[in-house]
Amino acid sequence: MDRGSPSPAPSEGSFSVHESVWTREQDSKGRVYFFNRATGCSQWHIPNDLYKARVFDPEPIFEDVQKMPGSARAMINVNSVTEVLQAARSPSADALKTNVFARLSKNSSALGFQAEHEEAIVAPQPLLRVTLVNARDLKDTDFMPGHDKSDPYCTCEVMGRPGSLVKTCVVSDSLCPSWNHSAYMPEYVIGDVLVCSVWDSDGEKQDVNAARMKRSGTKNMFDIGDDMLGRIMLTEDDLREATCREYRLEESRGAVAFLTVETRMLTAWPQLKGGSKVDVAYEIERAAPGYRVQVVEQADVGSKVASFDAAHRQGGYNGSFFGAFVEDVAKLNTGDTIIVGKQRCTFDKLTQPKEGEAVRGRDAVCYIYVREKLQGKVMDGMLWKKVTASVDGGFHGDRIIVWFDPVTSVVSQIPYIG
Repeated sequence: MDRGSPSPAPSEGSFSVHESVWTREQDSKGRVYFFNRATGCSQWHIPNDLYKARVFDPEPIFEDVQKMPGSARAMINVNSVTEVLQAARSPSADALKTNVFARLSKNSSALGFQAEHEEAIVAPQPLLRVTLVNARDLKDTDFMPGHDKSDPYCTCEVMGRPGSLVKTCVVSDSLCPSWNHSAYMPEYVIGDVLVCSVWDSDGEKQDVNAARMKRSGTKNMFDIGDDMLGRIMLTEDDLREATCREYRLEESRGAVAFLTVETRMLTAWPQLKGGSKVDVAYEIERAAPGYRVQVVEQADVGSKVASFDAAHRQGGYNGSFFGAFVEDVAKLNTGDTIIVGKQRCTFDKLTQPKEGEAVRGRDAVCYIYVREKLQGKVMDGMLWKKVTASVDGGFHGDRIIVWFDPVTSVVSQIPYIG
């Protein structure tokens, strides 16, 4: 309640047993509160004595049974209050409202008055998204040049901010690798410098051979550990606008090599990742009215067909069922569409592992039954996945997507506008 709002003054007259001392008022923001004309006290909740519950006992002991607001509201489905028309209120009462609320604010605890606290809106934050797209013309630094090529990967970090490092996968035997690896950089603050580095991943055997050459006194051209193939440093000017550019790598060991990086500053809610999908959607709708908030199940990366017996491991499955790890089937609901190999089918039910067939860990296997007959054999290790809803690609300035995990209903990605 706005404590600066005027409030009626307590009446010095008496009230009959058939007349309520309570009136319903509005503060300057239009919020309703209840005012006691006898005592001058105000409160947000509906007073107990305005409720009268129905008695469903055909032969009640008492004709009138008073109940607390919660139970009374549940029984009679109505909030009964005495209305007083604004025009019928005396000007002198309006003039005394300020004094009443001033007294309430000084001694709110003594009068049982508690102000309403509006829930704070979760504000969005700027968030940098980086996509390490690809590189080309990298130097071959493997131990035996000519027999194989470098195994490059790329890292990205905010200079001077430990814990901000992200890393792509390794692409084996390639001097023109493609990663298309996207990552959020919540540690980035406007003005920071972003460092992207390309490395050659040295396997364990290559490190062992390099160490042996070093111990034997042979001139060693190869260091132990991963070799850097070049790096770039992106400043605020490079990151200010959304762009996808190819940059020439510095420190590229004599090669003229290039790295392509896509960057975009987003308006996002990183603090909402990990929350309930319902709560997160509610908070975003409050913070961004007018935007399309889409709550979408995260795309399934797929799972492998599994078997606990030699017959299915060797001969595969046919009919209308196949085996899967227990922890992989938690995402399924009856009627879901799944793909096994290249065949689409409809999930029907699961079987529980029988005694003696399941062991701890990922060896616990159950059967997935589908409504259609599977075409051909489903072999152990074959990929199966749940089909999830898709969203329009590209950037949409009026859209916010809330991705959630189907098992936990927890938001799995940072929601952002676009």
